[in-house]
Amino acid sequence: MTLTLNRPEIRNAMDADSSALLLEYLYKAVDDAEVRVIVLTGAGEGFCSGADVRRIGEGGKIGTTRRLRERHHIAIRMLREIEKPTIAAVNGAAVGLGCDFALACDLRIASEKASFGELFVKRGIMPDCGGTWLLPKIVGLTKTFELIYLGELITAQEALRIGLVNWVVPHEKFKDETHALAKKLASGPPIAYAQAKRAINAGLLADLARGLEYEIAGQMVCLASEDKEEGVKAWKEKRPPRFKGR
Repeated sequence: MTLTLNRPEIRNAMDADSSALLLEYLYKAVDDAEVRVIVLTGAGEGFCSGADVRRIGEGGKIGTTRRLRERHHIAIRMLREIEKPTIAAVNGAAVGLGCDFALACDLRIASEKASFGELFVKRGIMPDCGGTWLLPKIVGLTKTFELIYLGELITAQEALRIGLVNWVVPHEKFKDETHALAKKLASGPPIAYAQAKRAINAGLLADLARGLEYEIAGQMVCLASEDKEEGVKAWKEKRPPRFKGR
Protein backbone atom coordinates (compact mmCIF):
# COMPACT_ATOMS: atom_id res chain seq x y z
CA MET A 1 0.00 0.00 0.00
CA THR A 2 1.29 3.42 -0.96
CA LEU A 3 0.09 6.35 1.14
CA THR A 4 0.71 9.69 -0.53
CA LEU A 5 0.60 12.92 1.47
CA ASN A 6 -1.40 15.02 -0.96
CA ARG A 7 -1.26 18.77 -0.38
CA PRO A 8 1.38 19.58 -2.99
CA GLU A 9 0.49 23.28 -3.12
CA ILE A 10 2.00 23.64 0.38
CA ARG A 11 4.58 20.84 0.09
CA ASN A 12 2.24 18.44 1.90
CA ALA A 13 2.14 20.34 5.18
CA MET A 14 -0.04 18.49 7.67
CA ASP A 15 -3.04 19.77 9.60
CA ALA A 16 -5.43 17.82 11.83
CA ASP A 17 -7.62 16.78 8.89
CA SER A 18 -4.78 15.42 6.77
CA SER A 19 -3.35 13.56 9.77
CA ALA A 20 -6.80 12.08 10.44
CA LEU A 21 -6.93 10.85 6.83
CA LEU A 22 -3.46 9.33 7.15
CA LEU A 23 -4.60 7.55 10.31
CA GLU A 24 -7.69 6.21 8.56
CA TYR A 25 -5.57 4.50 5.92
CA LEU A 26 -3.02 3.24 8.43
CA TYR A 27 -5.82 1.55 10.37
CA LYS A 28 -7.03 -0.02 7.13
CA ALA A 29 -3.53 -1.29 6.45
CA VAL A 30 -3.39 -2.93 9.87
CA ASP A 31 -6.57 -4.90 9.22
CA ASP A 32 -5.92 -5.80 5.57
CA ALA A 33 -4.00 -9.05 5.22
CA GLU A 34 -3.37 -8.25 1.56
CA VAL A 35 -1.25 -5.25 2.60
CA ARG A 36 2.25 -6.60 3.08
CA VAL A 37 4.25 -3.33 2.96
CA ILE A 38 3.37 0.33 3.57
CA VAL A 39 5.11 3.06 1.56
CA LEU A 40 4.74 6.66 2.73
CA THR A 41 5.57 9.35 0.18
CA GLY A 42 4.58 12.85 -0.88
CA ALA A 43 2.82 14.33 -3.90
CA GLY A 44 4.56 16.86 -6.09
CA GLU A 45 8.04 18.11 -5.29
CA GLY A 46 8.06 17.65 -1.53
CA PHE A 47 7.72 14.79 0.96
CA CYS A 48 6.27 16.83 3.84
CA SER A 49 7.08 20.37 4.90
CA GLY A 50 5.94 19.72 8.47
CA ALA A 51 2.86 20.90 10.30
CA ASP A 52 0.79 23.56 8.59
CA VAL A 53 2.28 26.73 10.10
CA ARG A 54 -1.03 28.51 9.59
CA ARG A 55 -2.44 26.31 12.36
CA ILE A 56 0.45 26.53 14.86
CA GLY A 57 -0.83 27.93 18.14
CA GLU A 58 -4.47 27.77 17.04
CA GLY A 59 -6.64 27.12 20.07
CA GLY A 60 -3.82 28.04 22.44
CA LYS A 61 -1.65 25.53 24.29
CA ILE A 62 -4.54 23.16 24.96
CA GLY A 63 -5.66 23.10 21.34
CA THR A 64 -2.09 22.52 20.14
CA THR A 65 -1.39 19.64 22.53
CA ARG A 66 -4.76 18.06 21.74
CA ARG A 67 -3.97 18.04 18.00
CA LEU A 68 -0.55 16.56 18.69
CA ARG A 69 -1.85 13.77 20.88
CA GLU A 70 -4.98 12.94 18.91
CA ARG A 71 -3.53 13.12 15.41
CA HIS A 72 0.19 13.52 14.75
CA HIS A 73 1.40 11.44 17.70
CA ILE A 74 -0.88 8.53 16.86
CA ALA A 75 0.30 8.55 13.24
CA ILE A 76 3.95 8.54 14.36
CA ARG A 77 3.30 5.67 16.78
CA MET A 78 1.43 3.65 14.19
CA LEU A 79 4.25 3.97 11.66
CA ARG A 80 6.71 2.88 14.34
CA GLU A 81 4.59 0.06 15.80
CA ILE A 82 2.52 -1.40 12.93
CA GLU A 83 3.82 -4.94 12.46
CA LYS A 84 4.39 -4.63 8.73
CA PRO A 85 7.42 -3.12 6.99
CA THR A 86 7.12 0.63 6.50
CA ILE A 87 9.15 2.60 3.96
CA ALA A 88 9.53 6.37 3.80
CA ALA A 89 10.00 7.18 0.12
CA VAL A 90 11.37 10.69 0.46
CA ASN A 91 10.96 12.44 -2.87
CA GLY A 92 11.78 15.98 -1.71
CA ALA A 93 12.05 18.08 1.44
CA ALA A 94 11.19 16.27 4.70
CA VAL A 95 11.27 18.85 7.46
CA GLY A 96 9.85 19.20 10.96
CA LEU A 97 6.95 16.77 11.30
CA GLY A 98 7.82 15.51 7.81
CA CYS A 99 11.30 14.54 8.97
CA ASP A 100 9.77 12.76 11.97
CA PHE A 101 7.35 10.86 9.71
CA ALA A 102 10.35 9.61 7.76
CA LEU A 103 12.25 8.70 10.95
CA ALA A 104 9.26 6.71 12.25
CA CYS A 105 9.35 4.37 9.26
CA ASP A 106 11.48 1.23 9.30
CA LEU A 107 13.41 2.06 6.14
CA ARG A 108 14.11 5.27 4.23
CA ILE A 109 14.85 5.57 0.53
CA ALA A 110 15.56 9.07 -0.74
CA SER A 111 15.72 10.79 -4.09
CA GLU A 112 18.95 12.67 -4.67
CA LYS A 113 16.74 15.80 -4.56
CA ALA A 114 15.54 15.04 -1.02
CA SER A 115 16.53 17.05 2.03
CA PHE A 116 15.96 16.67 5.75
CA GLY A 117 15.73 19.04 8.68
CA GLU A 118 14.44 19.42 12.22
CA LEU A 119 13.63 23.09 11.66
CA PHE A 120 11.63 23.65 14.84
CA VAL A 121 14.14 26.05 16.41
CA LYS A 122 13.69 28.36 13.43
CA ARG A 123 10.16 28.94 14.76
CA GLY A 124 11.26 29.22 18.37
CA ILE A 125 9.93 25.79 19.28
CA MET A 126 11.30 22.27 19.78
CA PRO A 127 10.61 18.93 18.05
CA ASP A 128 7.27 17.58 19.25
CA CYS A 129 6.53 14.52 17.09
CA GLY A 130 9.16 12.01 18.13
CA GLY A 131 12.33 13.64 16.81
CA THR A 132 14.04 13.81 20.20
CA TRP A 133 13.37 10.07 20.72
CA LEU A 134 13.94 8.78 17.19
CA LEU A 135 17.00 10.75 16.09
CA PRO A 136 19.44 9.60 18.83
CA LYS A 137 18.59 5.99 18.05
CA ILE A 138 19.22 6.49 14.33
CA VAL A 139 22.13 8.94 14.06
CA GLY A 140 23.52 9.08 17.62
CA LEU A 141 23.47 11.68 20.37
CA THR A 142 26.10 14.10 19.04
CA LYS A 143 24.52 14.42 15.59
CA THR A 144 21.07 14.73 17.16
CA PHE A 145 22.09 17.83 19.11
CA GLU A 146 23.59 19.33 15.96
CA LEU A 147 20.49 18.71 13.85
CA ILE A 148 18.07 19.96 16.49
CA TYR A 149 20.09 22.92 17.83
CA LEU A 150 21.09 24.30 14.43
CA GLY A 151 17.83 23.42 12.68
CA GLU A 152 19.57 23.34 9.30
CA LEU A 153 18.68 21.36 6.19
CA ILE A 154 20.95 18.51 5.16
CA THR A 155 21.15 16.94 1.72
CA ALA A 156 20.19 13.39 0.85
CA GLN A 157 23.87 12.47 0.54
CA GLU A 158 24.64 13.86 4.00
CA ALA A 159 21.64 11.98 5.37
CA LEU A 160 23.09 8.81 3.87
CA ARG A 161 26.52 9.51 5.32
CA ILE A 162 25.22 9.86 8.88
CA GLY A 163 22.88 6.86 8.60
CA LEU A 164 19.61 8.78 8.54
CA VAL A 165 18.57 7.09 5.27
CA ASN A 166 19.30 3.65 3.85
CA TRP A 167 19.57 4.52 0.16
CA VAL A 168 19.86 7.57 -2.11
CA VAL A 169 18.91 7.02 -5.74
CA PRO A 170 18.83 9.18 -8.88
CA HIS A 171 15.60 11.18 -9.02
CA GLU A 172 14.58 9.74 -12.38
CA LYS A 173 14.86 6.20 -10.96
CA PHE A 174 13.29 7.01 -7.60
CA LYS A 175 9.83 5.55 -8.22
CA ASP A 176 11.20 2.39 -9.85
CA GLU A 177 13.71 1.81 -7.04
CA THR A 178 11.03 2.37 -4.40
CA HIS A 179 8.69 -0.05 -6.16
CA ALA A 180 11.45 -2.67 -6.41
CA LEU A 181 12.21 -2.36 -2.69
CA ALA A 182 8.54 -2.63 -1.73
CA LYS A 183 8.07 -5.63 -4.02
CA LYS A 184 11.09 -7.36 -2.49
CA LEU A 185 9.75 -6.85 1.04
CA ALA A 186 6.23 -7.87 0.01
CA SER A 187 7.57 -11.27 -1.06
CA GLY A 188 9.10 -11.81 2.39
CA PRO A 189 7.64 -13.58 5.45
CA PRO A 190 5.03 -11.38 7.21
CA ILE A 191 5.12 -13.30 10.48
CA ALA A 192 8.90 -13.09 10.74
CA TYR A 193 8.80 -9.37 9.91
CA ALA A 194 6.13 -8.75 12.55
CA GLN A 195 7.95 -10.66 15.27
CA ALA A 196 11.30 -9.06 14.41
CA LYS A 197 9.80 -5.57 14.51
CA ARG A 198 8.07 -6.31 17.81
CA ALA A 199 11.39 -7.48 19.31
CA ILE A 200 13.31 -4.50 17.90
CA ASN A 201 10.83 -2.01 19.33
CA ALA A 202 10.72 -3.76 22.70
CA GLY A 203 14.50 -4.03 22.78
CA LEU A 204 14.85 -0.25 22.47
CA LEU A 205 13.48 -0.01 26.00
CA ALA A 206 15.12 -3.09 27.47
CA ASP A 207 18.51 -4.43 28.47
CA LEU A 208 20.21 -7.20 26.48
CA ALA A 209 18.86 -10.04 28.63
CA ARG A 210 15.27 -8.94 28.13
CA GLY A 211 15.95 -8.30 24.44
CA LEU A 212 17.09 -11.90 24.05
CA GLU A 213 13.87 -13.10 25.68
CA TYR A 214 11.82 -11.00 23.26
CA GLU A 215 13.68 -12.70 20.41
CA ILE A 216 12.91 -16.16 21.80
CA ALA A 217 9.21 -15.33 22.14
CA GLY A 218 9.04 -14.06 18.56
CA GLN A 219 11.04 -16.97 17.19
CA MET A 220 8.63 -19.46 18.76
CA VAL A 221 5.80 -17.82 16.81
CA CYS A 222 7.84 -18.00 13.60
CA LEU A 223 8.78 -21.65 14.13
CA ALA A 224 5.11 -22.59 14.46
CA SER A 225 4.13 -20.87 11.21
CA GLU A 226 3.43 -22.27 7.76
CA ASP A 227 5.83 -19.65 6.40
CA LYS A 228 8.70 -21.33 8.22
CA GLU A 229 7.78 -24.68 6.65
CA GLU A 230 7.56 -23.01 3.24
CA GLY A 231 10.94 -21.34 3.74
CA VAL A 232 12.65 -24.64 4.53
CA LYS A 233 10.84 -26.44 1.70
CA ALA A 234 11.78 -23.74 -0.82
CA TRP A 235 15.41 -23.92 0.29
CA LYS A 236 15.46 -27.70 -0.21
CA GLU A 237 13.77 -27.37 -3.61
CA LYS A 238 16.11 -24.52 -4.63
CA ARG A 239 13.30 -22.09 -5.50
CA PRO A 240 12.06 -18.72 -4.18
CA PRO A 241 9.74 -19.11 -1.16
CA ARG A 242 6.06 -18.20 -1.43
CA PHE A 243 5.21 -16.73 1.96
CA LYS A 244 1.52 -16.31 2.89
CA GLY A 245 1.64 -14.85 6.38
CA ARG A 246 0.31 -17.97 8.06
